[in-house]
Amino acid sequence: MSQPSVHYEMLTPVNFIRRSVEVYPNKLAVVHGDQRFTYGQLYTRVNRLASALKAIGVKRGDKVAFISPNIPPMLEAHFAVPLIGAALVSVNIRLSAPEVAYILNHSDTSVCFVDNEFADLVKPVLSEITGVKTYVNICDASDARPLEGMDYEAFLATGSPEAVPMDIADENAVATINYTSGTTGKPKGVMYHHRGAYLNSWATAWKWGCAATRYTCGPCPCSTVMAGVFPGRSPPPAPPMSACARSIPGRSLPCSPARTSRTCAPRPSCSSASPTIRISRRSS
Repeated sequence: MSQPSVHYEMLTPVNFIRRSVEVYPNKLAVVHGDQRFTYGQLYTRVNRLASALKAIGVKRGDKVAFISPNIPPMLEAHFAVPLIGAALVSVNIRLSAPEVAYILNHSDTSVCFVDNEFADLVKPVLSEITGVKTYVNICDASDARPLEGMDYEAFLATGSPEAVPMDIADENAVATINYTSGTTGKPKGVMYHHRGAYLNSWATAWKWGCAATRYTCGPCPCSTVMAGVFPGRSPPPAPPMSACARSIPGRSLPCSPARTSRTCAPRPSCSSASPTIRISRRSS
């Protein structure tokens, strides 16, 4: 799509983080356990991830998968992957290994980031996953690296902190793909484009009344509501648009004791979660 820039601005949720770092570079953006990132620091990490992906050959139209709970790498991926024109595939951590293998193959994923606590969703089916060329271990709950490949922080270190030029040719291009749980057959992929993600995120911020003093906590897995992380219910792009802080708890159920002990701090102003998660957290 070729449009004169004098009257046309491409709609993409990537613009949210770019605006936030310009307006509120020193404002708290991410809370995860003892970790704290400002918008400036978050943007630096997003650019490092984007440039590191480009350095290993990821280009416009490629697919990058994340098998991870709601932790900083997942949030960073929601900006870094679409920034370079690739599509993010956030895989449901509750699926079986064969279903995960099907999703990675069906989506034509070339790079896969795996939280080490969920490596067992990949290791038994490695021989069946044909397209993935690079695995990266996300070491959050422990330092274990169960898959052959770098750990996430080391991978980030290979990237540049300098701003990566946006490589999105069309606002109708695919930004994310998320899959159903396959209850009536094999998982089915739903594609979300940049324009729809942007507009629905604006609607979410308006509906939630997001303001610069609000904190949001999103325990609902990004794989479940990527139709929400960008397009509708879950907070990541909306609060950065309004410079709200984004509290990222440890993983939603199922999760390890190391993750369940973490709580949102400072106290969230609003939260987004499915009924199952709310019930399980209330009972615990």
